[in-house]
This record gives sequence, C-alpha cells and structure tokens, in this order.
Amino acid sequence: MVVRFFLRFLLRYRWYLVGVELLNIVWGLAEAFLPYVLKLIIDALETGPEATASSYIWTLFFTLIGLLCAKDAVARITDIVTHGYISPYAQCDMRQAALGYAMDHSYDYYQKIFLAV
Repeated sequence: MVVRFFLRFLLRYRWYLVGVELLNIVWGLAEAFLPYVLKLIIDALETGPEATASSYIWTLFFTLIGLLCAKDAVARITDIVTHGYISPYAQCDMRQAALGYAMDHSYDYYQKIFLAV
C-alpha cells in the first residue's frame, strides 16, 4: 500500500526517472571503464618513448580526462533532476494528498480513533 502511494506520484515523472536511470548506467560504465584505461596507460608507458606510443598515451590520457568529466557531469545532472525538479514537486503532491486524506475523515472518526490519547 505504501509503495502504491509513492508510485502514484512518481509515475507522473516517469520519463525524468527513466532519463536519470540511463544516466546512472552511463556513470556505471564510465566507472567500470576507468581502471581499464589506467591499465592501458601504464602498459603504454612501459613500452618506451616511441612516437606511436607517445600519441597513444596522449589519446588514452584525454580519454581518461573525458571519462572523469563525463562521470562528474552525469552525477551533477542526476542531482539537479532528482533534487531540483522531481523531489520538490513530488513532496508537495504527497503532502496535499495526505492532508486531503486526513480532511476527508469526519470529526467523529478522529474522536473514535484517538479516544485513548
């Protein structure tokens, strides 16, 4: 019953949530790929200062920087969407629904329920 209550409000923002989950998949892939790029850089450094290895190292270095920037950008966008857009509106809708639910009950209902208090 509680899950149904929350889903009623969150399904209104389902496309934002789908986008956030896709961004989280991108973040996870970038996180998983970082050690492999570092391994490739270390392996390229071990081969020696050849011209092809040098350009390869720079390519890997910029790939590493790009992955780190993409990972941070995804984290920031996810926070902006969830905490800046979805959360305030969903909380307001939930508050209104809870207050409406409480206001729909009669005074006698509360007298009977909270009689022991």
